[in-house]
Amino acid sequence: MYVEAVAMLPQLYMFQRQATDEGGTIEPLIGHTMFAVGSSRIFELIFWLGSFRELADHAGSKYPGYIVLLSQIGHLVIMADFFYYYVKSMARGLPMELPTSYASYV
Repeated sequence: MYVEAVAMLPQLYMFQRQATDEGGTIEPLIGHTMFAVGSSRIFELIFWLGSFRELADHAGSKYPGYIVLLSQIGHLVIMADFFYYYVKSMARGLPMELPTSYASYV
């Protein structure tokens, strides 16, 4: 579970790089897949919030529960930027586009 949160970083980097090469446009299948993976983390966070008491009772300390919740929240923070552009593109009914930096034009 902890590796999943960090494993998303290279995927997001390659995703951004591909978008820069193609003028900011993302293939719909990739965008929907990334949104589904990110959305699953929301449900995992809900699950772990409900299981927090069990983790604290079993280990005798609240630290395992805090570490799990911090991992889940950290992953959602990493994905927040993607969620914003995904929802913005879907609301307009257009292909997903990520912003390109000024440095990519220089």
